Amino acid sequence: MGIELFERAAEAGGQILRVERADASEGGGSALAYLLTFDVGRIWVRSDPLAGGVAAELAEGAPEGPTGLVSVDDEEPWWRVLGEPLRRAWETADGDARGFRLQFRSDDDKPRFVLLTPAGGLVRAGLEASHVR
Repeated sequence: MGIELFERAAEAGGQILRVERADASEGGGSALAYLLTFDVGRIWVRSDPLAGGVAAELAEGAPEGPTGLVSVDDEEPWWRVLGEPLRRAWETADGDARGFRLQFRSDDDKPRFVLLTPAGGLVRAGLEASHVR
């Protein structure tokens, strides 16, 4: 599974309620994995070096996730989108590296685009620069 999970969340108008990072680093916008909690379900986003990018899977029914989760609700880019509905999701590619682009808010309501991309065995999360206001 991958982009289909985000597409289903978008179709359901799922609002992002919480984001947790699985690693011991302090800030920096990268993690071993992110656990995204929507009102319609929870999605793990993990580094997937074998596939050359990041992968997404449902938290329910997935193998045990990393321990030591830390809330990043107040960190960039998540504080900008918490409580917002996911509107669209795309797969991205930079060379062989696959990632996800998530649109929060509708096109006519100052949308925010969060990119989840691979970064040396980690997952990097950031706002798409052209849409930061």
